[in-house]
Amino acid sequence: MSDRPRETRWAERLLVDFAIPLVGGGTVHVGAPLGNRGLARLEAAVAAGLDGTEAGQRLSQLRAAIMREHLLRCEVPTLLSDPGAVRLLAAVHDLLFLLHPQIQGPLFPGRAARLSAHVRRLCAEAALPAEVSGAEDLERLLARHTLLAGLWGLSRDDTRVTFWAGRREFYGMQPPRRLLLWGRLRRVRQERWRVICHLQLLGQEAGRAAFLALLSASPLSDLLAPKRLDPPLDLVAHAALLRCRELRRAIRSEYLRLGLVEVGGALGLSLLRLLGRAAAPPALPAEDVHTVLGFVCELVLCVLLGPLPPPPLGSDGALRDLLGLVCALCLHWPAVALPADVRADRALSAEVCLQVEAMARLVGPDRLDELIGLCSRALRMEPAAVPLP
Repeated sequence: MSDRPRETRWAERLLVDFAIPLVGGGTVHVGAPLGNRGLARLEAAVAAGLDGTEAGQRLSQLRAAIMREHLLRCEVPTLLSDPGAVRLLAAVHDLLFLLHPQIQGPLFPGRAARLSAHVRRLCAEAALPAEVSGAEDLERLLARHTLLAGLWGLSRDDTRVTFWAGRREFYGMQPPRRLLLWGRLRRVRQERWRVICHLQLLGQEAGRAAFLALLSASPLSDLLAPKRLDPPLDLVAHAALLRCRELRRAIRSEYLRLGLVEVGGALGLSLLRLLGRAAAPPALPAEDVHTVLGFVCELVLCVLLGPLPPPPLGSDGALRDLLGLVCALCLHWPAVALPADVRADRALSAEVCLQVEAMARLVGPDRLDELIGLCSRALRMEPAAVPLP
């Protein structure tokens, strides 16, 4: 019999079955919702030394490895050092229970809505300040992200078994062997499909509200997942984070790692929505708009000025619009698009001008004129008659 407290042993099992595979990859097992009672048990286990157990140390090591992908020097995160992270972990667990097929059925009326409200409350309690005021805030943001980094890639394999007397469906489980016996005689047929968990959640009213609350509690998890259709990437909502130099560099590096062809469509659509909102009342804060536009221009210029050839435009209209917007901003609003040190370097400015003019010709004059007009309305500034010096 182990000499560890019962609550600690229960919490270790939760880490092994759920938290560790969620962070490090593997098969994630979701049990019954934790609710307020389970959260209290988890918090008690953390206070009793859960981080010092083998499972707790393994979780901390996996989280630290993810943090060091973005920040070279950081402390090893623990659950005890951030009570909000414990709430966030419980929120993710209970959010995934919304994928259970029976929770939407008539046997549990209103349970999905109540569970969604519970997850949203936990996320609100775990919310972080909008501004990054120091190294401690920066590390906490990254530590929160480690708990959600694997959420976008979670999937579930479902199976439907049809036989002569009816059919049965199995969600995330293998059918029992007895159900597959005498296949020809019983006319057994199997159908398999894969469910992308975050898309399944977004397709539910209760799941969507809870998922968006989760992203609000960990904004870096939102920013570092640009390759998605839904929910749409909203860069201006995170403008305060993009003003933090370390985070800006980390996010830019991740986008470059993914490749402009992969993220360009989402960024192009995000910029078009941003400029459309900025051009109409109520006006968005000019500082936020300039921050986002400057960040995207820096990202694209890293590609255009890099050793590899620029990405082919192909038939991707959103990527074409992204590059067209960057061309328009660099040529006519350099104070918004380019950092001061780039504008001060005449040789570098001339190289930027050559690259964006070449890209502008690929975008085409008609579409470029439309994008210049959109930028002018959004920035409330006429385009400069003279481009870069």
